[in-house]
Amino acid sequence: MTMSRRYTMGMRNFLPSYLAAKISEKVMSSWFHHTNLGLEPKFRLKHPVVNDYLPSQILQGSIIVKPGIESFTDTSVIFQDGTVANVDEVIFATGYSSTFPFLDNDIIHLNNNDVSLYKYVFPIYLEKPTLAFLGLVQPLGAIMPTVEIQARWAARVFKGAAKLPSVKKMESHCLKSKDKKNKWFGVGRTQVLQTHYIDYINDISREIGIHPNVIYLFISDPRLAWHVLFGPCTPYQLRLRGPGKWSGARNAILTQWDRTIKPTKTRILHENPKSWFSLKTVLVIGSLLTALWCSRARANAEQSGYLALPVYGTSWTRIFSMVRIY
Repeated sequence: MTMSRRYTMGMRNFLPSYLAAKISEKVMSSWFHHTNLGLEPKFRLKHPVVNDYLPSQILQGSIIVKPGIESFTDTSVIFQDGTVANVDEVIFATGYSSTFPFLDNDIIHLNNNDVSLYKYVFPIYLEKPTLAFLGLVQPLGAIMPTVEIQARWAARVFKGAAKLPSVKKMESHCLKSKDKKNKWFGVGRTQVLQTHYIDYINDISREIGIHPNVIYLFISDPRLAWHVLFGPCTPYQLRLRGPGKWSGARNAILTQWDRTIKPTKTRILHENPKSWFSLKTVLVIGSLLTALWCSRARANAEQSGYLALPVYGTSWTRIFSMVRIY
């Protein structure tokens, strides 16, 4: 709940990928430095794992972190750094290989787990959208709400309430999505289904017409808008409007932290009320307004015949230099 927020994901998409990765690593290393424990991956944020048990086990020697495996002998394992370990058993934690032997390759083609599905749900080359795949995706977040929104989209497509684009547009989307994903997660059999949770549910929610309009909420309901943008991105947000709207969604969003923390409060402490207006709030609002201003400046420049070239002068904002197009 602390990491999955629309604001942080928006800043990640706005910043250069290298800088966004460094900031994400900094946040994840706030508890302990991953490099000191040998947990730094080759590709940044390849497979983030939330595990409070792992660091203590490494420190006490119950778990020894090693590099990749070079080869096996009859009784030992040779690692890429040249070290050798005598072992009794080897467990291959390689995940799953997706296969659909009951379907023709013309419907869905798998190449080392790489699947040709429009937004991981619909086969591109099927004549009519009568088949959908649910859960064939690995989001950096909860899988259940991801599958839920996939099911809501599939139901509307089957019903005829939502339409799929042309084959050409679906192919173009798949290629662009794959290129963007490879740059962030790296290339490999276990990365082909990886995606960012918030980006993905945003994409699907727009297909259904349930994506929360944060700008409108800031005008009509500022308190709710603040929680939607800066609070945990929970499935309640996808019940605020459109098909499947739930009248209790607003209250559920505003009270989700209370319900989360309540089981831990077996002893009630009297704390001083926290002020809403704080330095952190000012910095967050300032950075958000700066990002909106830069985006608007770039759009206006391009419309007026100028080309906006990003200049990464600071780690907080993008500054755009204007070049006249003749």
